[in-house]
Amino acid sequence: MFFKRKLYERLKEWKERSAGRTALLIEGARRVGKSSLVKEFGRNEYRSVAIIDFFKVPKSVKQVFEEESDDIDVMLKRLSAVLGIAFYPRETLIVFDEVQFYPKARGLIKYLVEDGRYDYIETGSLVSIKENVKDIVIPSEERAIRLNPMDFEEFLWALGDEASMPFLKECLERRMPLGTGVVERMSKRWREYMLVGGMPQSVAQFVDTRETTDPIPLSTSSAGSSEIASANRSYFTPKMSWRRTAYCICRSAWHQFYELEVNATSANPIPAELVRSVSENASVLGFSRAEFC
Repeated sequence: MFFKRKLYERLKEWKERSAGRTALLIEGARRVGKSSLVKEFGRNEYRSVAIIDFFKVPKSVKQVFEEESDDIDVMLKRLSAVLGIAFYPRETLIVFDEVQFYPKARGLIKYLVEDGRYDYIETGSLVSIKENVKDIVIPSEERAIRLNPMDFEEFLWALGDEASMPFLKECLERRMPLGTGVVERMSKRWREYMLVGGMPQSVAQFVDTRETTDPIPLSTSSAGSSEIASANRSYFTPKMSWRRTAYCICRSAWHQFYELEVNATSANPIPAELVRSVSENASVLGFSRAEFC
């Protein structure tokens, strides 16, 4: 199951602007969806895509790199034959998946890009990609971007909701109250996101089953700060999981922001810094786990 990711648009921009002059390295933790993203991108944006997974690459493919690396033209023709995939000039994407397991392929990027016929994307786990560079020169033709776990907006997209976030942004920019119904729904979705997480496999399982428990009660009234603080204290215990701790922090922040928004007047507006900060994160309360975890 492939979920819509924001980084997809950046891949399209790279394809258009680069025109084969650079290769792209997608870094990120394991299981954040790097491989799925480039596979979907290749299928949609190119006539053919060749994905070489160096974690489980056949010996016949490695032999091509070992034996023909001095002649890029022969290497590419032989690689096409071994993979059984036709390569079309400027219409084929070649993906070096988990490239940290075979640094030599990364070292060849300079010459492959110079050849200019095809586009190249590498993927690698964040720590390993920086460590496994022995005996190779990092190509200057390589551009790196990072894929993180799904943020809250991407989580909503996975649930089939592409309408809520634009509305939240509009309310924030215009300083309009969200309304109780929206707060209730978004609070529920935010709680689900904090419990499920942003890893695509977890999200896929949640989408398929929708059996995630809802153990944390949520008051949707614009309760006073003392009530919120008291409720939050009851949730904090020494043995709490980090997810529940993060949820409590975000829950408190949500209500505090909601109160600011409801009570804002021309004489007492929401601080401009807060509005700008939240807007730049494209989310209410910085809908990003990194903001709170």
